Amino acid sequence: MFKKPSSRLMVLLVVVAALSQLSCQRIFSTSLAPFLARDGYSIPSDLSVEDAAYLLALDPSNTELAAALVIPLYNAADAATGTAAYDEAAGLLADAVIQASGIEPAIMSAVATIPLDGTATQEDLETVMAIFASVDLNANEIAALTLLESNPPSDITAEQSYAIAVVLLLEIANNIPGLDLSDPQSLFDNQAAISADPLYSMVTTFVTLGSSLGSTSTIGGLLADAIDAIDNPTP
Repeated sequence: MFKKPSSRLMVLLVVVAALSQLSCQRIFSTSLAPFLARDGYSIPSDLSVEDAAYLLALDPSNTELAAALVIPLYNAADAATGTAAYDEAAGLLADAVIQASGIEPAIMSAVATIPLDGTATQEDLETVMAIFASVDLNANEIAALTLLESNPPSDITAEQSYAIAVVLLLEIANNIPGLDLSDPQSLFDNQAAISADPLYSMVTTFVTLGSSLGSTSTIGGLLADAIDAIDNPTP
């Protein structure tokens, strides 16, 4: 797996290019709650789904606001399990977690940093890996993904599923001591630790879910290949 740095560079280039095309569903609301969008984001845990949708769409690049919306959206989805209202709350919850993780600004920075014409260097790769190291999930966001894994909303998209899988993989990788994502040998040496992480089963669930929701995509194929390499390491 990834024996040649040049091959791994090309894989990363494709991943970055594919990820840059990911778009999360944004559900807009006519409800106005601008009084909630202020410094500190003191958002009540029982905020309505309508107001949460408005705020989430208000500033898609605001990771702190998205993180503050995870709890009310989780509460709304959990309370609505088994009803039509669940799908709306859970779909927004998926968007909030993806946005809160920082994956979207990381992708934008990576795309701006690394040339996509195949001329990237190892130094470029290390820069991009440092950018992706900023992607992070807190306990509330992991709990939200656990809920979505057990009961995905009926209208979840392949793009959402793959974005969640990427975020989870980065969370796993960033939390393994000694793992250097810019070093192919380090990645190989830590394959067992990656697959043993409690979050890894969620990665496979969301990749499988994404592949079941539409035609084969570049990012879906790459994620499936990554899972196969982790599950079946070769020297």
